Amino acid sequence: MTGARPALSVRGLSVALPPGADRQWAVEDMNFDVRRGETLCLVGASGSGKSVLAAAMMAALPPGLAITRGSITLGAQTLTALGEPALRRLRGNRIALVPQEPVPALNPLQQIGKQVEEVLLLHSGLDAGARARRTDELLASVALDPAVARRTPHQLSGGECQRVAIAMAIAMAPDVIIADEATTALDTVTQAQILDLLAALKARGDHGLVFISHDIAVVAAIADRIAVLDAGRIVEIGPARAVLESPRHAVTQAMLAASRPPPMRRPRPEAPPVLIVDGLTKSVPNEVIIAGAGFVVAAGTTTAIVGASGSGKSTLARLIMRIVPADRGSITIDGVAVRALRGAASRAARGLVQMVFQDSFSAFNPRRSIGCSIARAAELAGASPVDARARAVSLLARVGMPVGAFDRLPAAFSGGQRQRIAIARALAMQPRLLICDESVSGLDPVVQAQVLALLDDLQAETGVAILFITHDLRTAAAIADRILVLDRGMIVEAGDAATVLRHPQSAAALALVTAIPLGGLPDAAA
Repeated sequence: MTGARPALSVRGLSVALPPGADRQWAVEDMNFDVRRGETLCLVGASGSGKSVLAAAMMAALPPGLAITRGSITLGAQTLTALGEPALRRLRGNRIALVPQEPVPALNPLQQIGKQVEEVLLLHSGLDAGARARRTDELLASVALDPAVARRTPHQLSGGECQRVAIAMAIAMAPDVIIADEATTALDTVTQAQILDLLAALKARGDHGLVFISHDIAVVAAIADRIAVLDAGRIVEIGPARAVLESPRHAVTQAMLAASRPPPMRRPRPEAPPVLIVDGLTKSVPNEVIIAGAGFVVAAGTTTAIVGASGSGKSTLARLIMRIVPADRGSITIDGVAVRALRGAASRAARGLVQMVFQDSFSAFNPRRSIGCSIARAAELAGASPVDARARAVSLLARVGMPVGAFDRLPAAFSGGQRQRIAIARALAMQPRLLICDESVSGLDPVVQAQVLALLDDLQAETGVAILFITHDLRTAAAIADRILVLDRGMIVEAGDAATVLRHPQSAAALALVTAIPLGGLPDAAA
């Protein structure tokens, strides 16, 4: 592989951050090649520059960021010397991006099939019939039903939207595919399918894949080489096996240590229920989304809901939050039957439960500073403006954000940083029930461990009940007291975490456990 011609070359690349940022450079003096037929994995903490580097390679940096020096070469073309019309002909054709957050990248009003077909319309020269057939093939290649082509993004789960983004990226078989946390939102079964798909593309020998991930187990499964980023610089680069087995830099060593799963929780004593769900049902025309769900989450405990993408996990969370109305069933939170409430009583009860959403970008007002967003939540919980600001500053520090973060806008942060900020905002309301919808899936191992420890500490301090929705069974095993397995809208298995994961009884649970990447499940608590 060392003699393979580079598909992409980066030389001396530097991207400056705007004034007031916590450092001068988002990316500083980057040098590396992406070879044809290889997978180069970029790993690093949230905010280390991975996503900015991906945007720079696509010549699509956001406003306020620009390449200060250096060059990016795709084949024989220097991207940094091209104008926008030439770049538009290359993006999606010879170089393509699978974004970290697919929902904002998709047109909310356009059917999925039309969006995939648009890539072919722009670059392929195929007629309408051939484009339609190719669109069906692409959706099938990422394990999506043909019916998805007629849906819009809001009708899909986050994982399904991610697969649509992958289908669009591979449509023209580009020279370079940049996958920015492309498997982060996927369950273990779909994740394995996508990794197999990317490996099949690589096997042709004429594609370079840049795979950005915080999941060391996934990186170990797919990487030929690994580059470790820290504060905008590459601190270690080399063959995957050498980096993973004999890391030289302290940052790499810390990430590998944090990626080792902690032991499963010990069983906890019985506690009064905070959440009681009984017979909860939600349907859309011709499809039952949630079918008679019933379970209890006790004070001071965590219940994880796991299942494949599209199984109904996020819909169930939105039903409990009353963002989406249920057709039937009851929801009782801290003794209050919330579905029966109306008017002021209904609004007051919303403070009992808070949610950390899967899509951190869409969860914030883009024109309001993150400090003001958190302080506003604290005010809604009854704090004075002075106390609310103090609480916001304290919470930002607790989730590991820099001192100057308070006055910055959401767009100034990476996806992982925004998710930590979203957790801080939820905590500002001092809820009785916290719903975490894939709330750590976008975080690197070090920060993920910090956030899980923070949730654990909060639970110990306040007795808050946590409903933890995740596709990552390793995380579920580490944080959950009980696990519910959801399959096509039905709870098909429930029990304590160790029993469900060590001895799965349902086909859905067995498939999820079997597909866990290298590293497996944590040990049972001693």
